Amino acid sequence: MAYNVVFRPAVAADLRSLYLYILEQAGHDRAGEYLGRIETACHSLETHPKRGTVRDHILPGLRIIGFERSASIAFCVEGDTVEILRILRRGLETPVDWAEA
Repeated sequence: MAYNVVFRPAVAADLRSLYLYILEQAGHDRAGEYLGRIETACHSLETHPKRGTVRDHILPGLRIIGFERSASIAFCVEGDTVEILRILRRGLETPVDWAEA
């Protein structure tokens, strides 16, 4: 069964923030390649969504998978839909408001 992957609006801001951070550190090409890989990782949840660490104590149904030891992909699976809630950079010190995700 193939699942439908959808992205919450907050993910666009997360990806932009990641892009700008990598752009500053390593340039346009590396930033673009990184975002391409992270989007591919998100879409891989179409076939294998029931993975990652379950974090029900934070938000019911929340799952988190690491990405290249530099980011985390937070998502929920409901029915045949995988909803990407946030993509968080490692070392992020700002608390996440899950109600806004």
